[in-house]
This record gives sequence, structure tokens and C-alpha cells, in this order.
Amino acid sequence: VITGAASAPVCRGRCRCETIRRMDVRKTVLVGHSAERMFDLIEACEHYPDFLPWCSGATVVARDEATVVADISVNYHGVRFDFRTRNPKRRPTAMTIHLEHGPFRHFYGVWDLTPLAVDGCRIDFALRYDFHGTAMARLALVFGPFENFALVLMALVLIATLSQGSVLKGLMSGLFGM
Repeated sequence: VITGAASAPVCRGRCRCETIRRMDVRKTVLVGHSAERMFDLIEACEHYPDFLPWCSGATVVARDEATVVADISVNYHGVRFDFRTRNPKRRPTAMTIHLEHGPFRHFYGVWDLTPLAVDGCRIDFALRYDFHGTAMARLALVFGPFENFALVLMALVLIATLSQGSVLKGLMSGLFGM
């Protein structure tokens, strides 16, 4: 489920009002792989440029058992921006996404993984964000909400993971799970 609504005007300076678009992204999938394996794929943000066309770079700034901090560079149709997230994690069941800096007024996400069997889990993803300023808010309307991040990442992680054992199983899971 993806929803978006314009938030209340934000006044700056001489009461020049700017409407900021707030977006909510929610996705749930069932996969035929362990929560550990899926968590490792989700947490490996340094590989995002390999399969997310809008991600021009990703650098892990810090990583330990409790947190991963990453810088993400976006280049979508010539519009470029960078942001940093600090993501507390509990492998293999949860990771929370907190914005440290970037062009967002608000940016918060949660990955929840629920083990269902030795080789299965449920993945719930939620992301809420809105951009600072009208230029970035207009950008969100041009290329769609940041759901590209959530949906493309989720779909590719799911299909790539499931396809390793069986292409047919990966395609079927991708079709029915997405």
C-alpha cells in the first residue's frame, strides 16, 4: 500500500508558504528464505547501486552488530542528492531507518522480518518521508514517491534471492508476492 498526501503548508521567511508532499509506503511479502538470509541482503546497502537504477552510490560509513550508517547518492534523470541514514538493527528480525541528513523534512522506515520456518519468513516494510522545499517536493511528484526505493529494493531482493535456487520459483514468487 502506497499513500501520499500533501501536508499542511510550511511557512518560511516572509510567510512564503510551501506545500510539502508526505509519502507513506507499506509492503509485506512472504519469501521462501530464512530471515537471516533476507536480513543480510537488506542490510547490505553498499550493493544498492548494482540493482537500483536511481542509486548512483552507496557507502557504508560505519557498521557494527547494532547499527549501520550509510551515505546514499541518488541520481534520477539528472536530479541528484545525497542523504545519510543511521539504522539500528537486530539481526535477523528488524532494522529501523533514521535520517541523519539530507533533503528530507522527515524520513523514517522500519524493516520487520518474522521467521516462519527454517526456510521462510515474512517481511514487512514501512517508510514515511517528505522533502524539504518545493523543488524537492516537485521532484517527488515527477518521478513518483520514494516508493521506488522500497518497492524496487523489495522486489529485487525477493526475486534475486528466490531465483538462486530455481528461476521458476523466483518468477512465480515475484509475480504472486508483489
